[in-house]
Amino acid sequence: MLGFKTLLLSLEIASTVAHPGEKHSVLAREGHEHRSAVAQAQRSLSFKAETSVAVALKSRAVARRAKIAATIREKRAIQNKPLVSRDLEQLEAYDATSHDIFGSNSTTGLTPQAILGPYFVAGEWLRTDITEGTQGVPLHLDIQFVDIATFNPIPRLAVDVWHCNATGVYSGINATLGQGGLNTTFLRGVSITDDDGVVQFDTLFPGHYSGRSQHIHVIGTENARFLHNGTYLNGTARHIGQIFFNQDLISEVETTEPYVQNTVNITTNVEDLIAPDAATATYDPLADYVRLGDSISDGLLSFITIGINTTADYSANIIPASHYYETGGVDTGTGGLPPGAPSPP
Repeated sequence: MLGFKTLLLSLEIASTVAHPGEKHSVLAREGHEHRSAVAQAQRSLSFKAETSVAVALKSRAVARRAKIAATIREKRAIQNKPLVSRDLEQLEAYDATSHDIFGSNSTTGLTPQAILGPYFVAGEWLRTDITEGTQGVPLHLDIQFVDIATFNPIPRLAVDVWHCNATGVYSGINATLGQGGLNTTFLRGVSITDDDGVVQFDTLFPGHYSGRSQHIHVIGTENARFLHNGTYLNGTARHIGQIFFNQDLISEVETTEPYVQNTVNITTNVEDLIAPDAATATYDPLADYVRLGDSISDGLLSFITIGINTTADYSANIIPASHYYETGGVDTGTGGLPPGAPSPP
């Protein structure tokens, strides 16, 4: 079995993907820039991670995550038992200096060179609960954004997240493409980072579709203009990336309802991989997690810290496939692809 260190970040530059527009030519063009940016992020974050600012930030994160877990358990009437994180082998690889699971501060160099994917919807609502009654394993997601140059938190960052449901369907996209339809909004939303650079979402563990491992898309936008209708405009895109999960956890989730109803073959992290040499002993691209109860159906608390370059501007890379207005969704006609990109297969 491949070591956990090889389960690296770059699913977004994988050569085998199923979404229209995630073409090999686009992935290859961005691959070199992506690896260079990752290396820079790794070096910078490694150097800054032990500063007083970083230590204080981590201390607050430990307290925050523990409180979140306790609050969710109480709300769901889950018996208070010891939390279980990754297995010992995985913890030894990425948490050797601390055995406090809430202090395991996985930091990803997922950078704005990551593939956006063709199913971004502009105009989503500002909200933290994005489930909308969809079924699956409950997932409380805690994402912290830090500046790779300083490890300072990034407040007032508008953070878009979106992912497919248990059976591999995205909301907000034309139903003719086999997706949920333009007027659907499940498993999409925007929130604003607090003073510690943190956003939190209540969602579900993502499902899978052909050619891709389970993942959650993320965009971070600075200087956005927030509107009275609960959306935002403009701003500067500092980060485009994807969050991924431990393979053993994925396998367990996929044995439950409604994930078992998905008959598409599962693509593992390793199978979706293109650049395994980018992982290091200090670089963990997968979100950490704790179980909230004895059963996986009790839910998960998942957390990750994302280091970004606050001087970068990747706004030109944001190509919405559709736009959600107060009256409903409208197809942009771009297919979520930049001009000149190859047509969907």
